[in-house]
Amino acid sequence: MTLQQLLLELSKRDIKLAIDGDQLDIDAPENALTDELIEALREHKAVLLDRLKQRFLSAVNPLQKQEYSSIVPLSFGQERLWDLIKSGSDSTVYNIPIAFRIEGPVNQEILEKSLIEIIHRHEILRTCFLESDTSGDSKNEDVENSDLKGPRQKILENEIKSPLLAIDLSQETVDNLESEALKIIVKESESQFSLSDPDLMRVKLIRLAPERYVIGFVFHHIIADYWSLGILFRELSYLYAALLNQEQSLLPELPIQYADYCVWQKQTLKGLALESLLDYWKDQFNVQARTLNLPVNHSETLDHSYRGDQKYFSLSRELTDQLKRLSQQQSVTLYVTLFTALGILFHYYSDQEDIIISSPFAGRSQPELENLIGFFNNVLPLRINIAGNLQFPDLLHQVRDVVASVSKYQDLPLQQLAELPGLSRVSLTRAAFALQTALEYPLVNQVDLAVTRLSVHNGKSNFDLYLQMWEEGEILKGSIEYKSVCFSEEAISKIAADFIAVLSLLPSEANSLVSEIEAKVKFSLEKDVKTKNEKRLYVAPRNETEQKLVRIWENVFGVEKIGVHEGFFDLGGSSILSLKILNQIQGEFGKKLSLSDFGSYRNIEDLAKYLSTGEASSSLVIPMQTKGNNPPLFLATPLFNDPNIFRRLATLLGDDYPFYALRIEVKSDDYQSYQSFEEIASRCISEMRTIQSNGPYFIGGYCAGSFLAHEIVRQLTDQGETVAAFIVIDTVARGPKSPYPFSRIISTLVLAYRRIWLMLLKYSDFSSFTVEASSLDLKQNEIRKARQLFRTKILPDLNRYFKYQRWAVRNYRSKQPYAPYPGKILLFLAEKEPGFRSLFPDAGWSQYAAKGVETVTVPAHHFNIVLDDISVKYVASKIKNYSNQT
Repeated sequence: MTLQQLLLELSKRDIKLAIDGDQLDIDAPENALTDELIEALREHKAVLLDRLKQRFLSAVNPLQKQEYSSIVPLSFGQERLWDLIKSGSDSTVYNIPIAFRIEGPVNQEILEKSLIEIIHRHEILRTCFLESDTSGDSKNEDVENSDLKGPRQKILENEIKSPLLAIDLSQETVDNLESEALKIIVKESESQFSLSDPDLMRVKLIRLAPERYVIGFVFHHIIADYWSLGILFRELSYLYAALLNQEQSLLPELPIQYADYCVWQKQTLKGLALESLLDYWKDQFNVQARTLNLPVNHSETLDHSYRGDQKYFSLSRELTDQLKRLSQQQSVTLYVTLFTALGILFHYYSDQEDIIISSPFAGRSQPELENLIGFFNNVLPLRINIAGNLQFPDLLHQVRDVVASVSKYQDLPLQQLAELPGLSRVSLTRAAFALQTALEYPLVNQVDLAVTRLSVHNGKSNFDLYLQMWEEGEILKGSIEYKSVCFSEEAISKIAADFIAVLSLLPSEANSLVSEIEAKVKFSLEKDVKTKNEKRLYVAPRNETEQKLVRIWENVFGVEKIGVHEGFFDLGGSSILSLKILNQIQGEFGKKLSLSDFGSYRNIEDLAKYLSTGEASSSLVIPMQTKGNNPPLFLATPLFNDPNIFRRLATLLGDDYPFYALRIEVKSDDYQSYQSFEEIASRCISEMRTIQSNGPYFIGGYCAGSFLAHEIVRQLTDQGETVAAFIVIDTVARGPKSPYPFSRIISTLVLAYRRIWLMLLKYSDFSSFTVEASSLDLKQNEIRKARQLFRTKILPDLNRYFKYQRWAVRNYRSKQPYAPYPGKILLFLAEKEPGFRSLFPDAGWSQYAAKGVETVTVPAHHFNIVLDDISVKYVASKIKNYSNQT
């Protein structure tokens, strides 16, 4: 009997253990102790004594106010977010937006005072985060503690700013003001927070009419979790009412602050306490686990992004009541019943018996934490087994026992959990489930106010698939948040329908076999037997670089014989494990990669080429999506852009439209490696013909890539090939016949680059971003702010970008006059670039199209026209229609 089996059996039989010197004191009901249990107690006596001693030590070091000044260590959960963000992960995925409609009179001054009072009350809301080598702070005597050698948080006392911003839309002539208000909140949630500033909570009060408002909150997850929102709204309701009625606030004093918890956690979670947690989780995953195999979109190139969407659904009142009764009859919680249903669904999709679904746990087992705002929750994997002819009640009770045991050992930091050998090949962000507690709304205690929660989403997902449910009124509602690169909107709708179908059968099939339940469900989504984890042909490392990378991979994953065609995420790698890989690569090769860089290499072979030569691949044609019978679309990237910028567009076009990116290859050390787009186009055509030997061709380009596309169209036409489609994305035509004065073009470019730079300053943490302040006449602090743009190295060096842009425009002059493209050009222009649109209504392309230009304006900026979720969906739909017409 394993230790975990013993603990579960002791709990079921109500057998209690205590420590008496070096002996176990056993308190058991009559006939509860069996010979098998007694033998197991003898076998595990030493470990049990250690755990009981640690409980005693925890009692000696209770959670209470600690000795600290203004600078304290991060909690383990905060450290995990910090490491992911600083490694290049998109930090906006950790922004939490929530919005409400308020009908009735709102006193803005009282609302603002209430929010400021809450910031005074909870230190974490006036906390900023510091790098480990921040100058000045390192001299502080408080930093001598070993826990403060890494990143730290600093509590501010006298720099409290109001988080509230009031906006008045009541005079706007817009059909749906509430929709406009939600767009403002979504845009706010898409903006990065600067962790070095204490303003990590933003509140917008948007007035739609004299007594009609939308209030939106956006938090960074590093200071608050879902539980914290309930605390905030409850206290806001109380304080608003007290101040409005000129009554004294009587909120009870908080016993501790989040900083107390951080210090206590670092002091307590070590030694025997940590070993006890590790022992449990090692026992849970003593057999190697595998990533859940869901029917995700498959692609040849990895898109390591967080772009996502959300699908809402609801259950009928009748089904809700039936599921509650079923849970009571089976002596399980509603959470267990819903989780079990999801496990059955994933068992059907994956054909796996070993199922792992992550779930967030509150991390607030101490009563002192119940009313404290902060980041406490921990995402943990729940492992269930659906083997053989398992009956549904048996599976229910298995899930119940797993949830109960995990709850007892929920304090192990996720970054340590992910390093366990049994989890080394598991992506803990593949699928997750949560049953959220009912969230109290703000200001609900005001009799003259009606408050309703509104749906708002920031277009990001931290999980491939995250199913959440909650009770609203007398029914269960739910949502599926998902990564757009993994699932289409249609697939998620089918998954929601299949989940409801499984739930609907459970009340009437409560005593059936799991296999019988699956047989009776009419599933909407087909299984995908092809998986990323299917066994591949082993290819051994062939050079020193590949050998070093294979050793790193095998060390991190804890497995042997990894081939060079294996990709990190194909093996089940997670963001946390990728940090270990990146650190080891830097130590071995002396090269620092961001997560977005790392994610752009398909396998060890591609990464080895980059580390050896500095070039990922010599090919200019990059496959993005190779399925489908339609002619492939070849779309040229802007200068120096990662082809993965088109990943979302390729996904939205669907499996019927093969998609290839064309790279403008320029060596970083030799910008004259190609003297003209003519030469690059010729090489692209040669590679394109290996994919599609003859026309009709579908060609396009984005930004400077449109010049390359234009030249490819010209050369193919000269060679007698048919070009059925020519697509231009937000580019002004360049060529021998410019209809605009040169001075006008230059002035417009200056305005455009100014807009580009101002836009860059809105995005923080631009990794590997270096410019010379003298040449661009920019302040140093502004340069430090402009660190990361859209998670890809769009402008790795601004000086170099401008130099190559000038080179591209100067050299793009054909040797002979152009014959117009015989068809119609489809032109996309960014609506939020009015300078270009006013000066160049058709962007100068009409002179090159015999049948004219179809201009489509897109609600986007130049830099996010194929990245923003709304705009890229619009672009994809227009391209589909245009392709079908041609």
